Amino acid sequence: MYILDKVLEIKNLKVYFETSDGVVKAVNDLNLSMEKGSTLGVVGETGAGKTTLAKAIMRLISCPPGSVKSGEIYYMGQNLLQLTELEMRDVRGK
Repeated sequence: MYILDKVLEIKNLKVYFETSDGVVKAVNDLNLSMEKGSTLGVVGETGAGKTTLAKAIMRLISCPPGSVKSGEIYYMGQNLLQLTELEMRDVRGK
């Protein structure tokens, strides 16, 4: 369920990459939310998954080798993972 005060809400997000050495769990069971008027910073060491998180939110993970395995990403009440590519273009803008 989406709460209307939230601009962004991510639930149980998992993003994995298939490599020749096996599966890399780049984002594993991430949960976060951002309310209207707030600021959110994501920090971490190199390779911690910050860019992968941003690409997952915008649905820009290259598949293959990567894929969103599970989770929900709500932006302004819409689950981005359920939108068509055309609808995502509207969300992303120019």
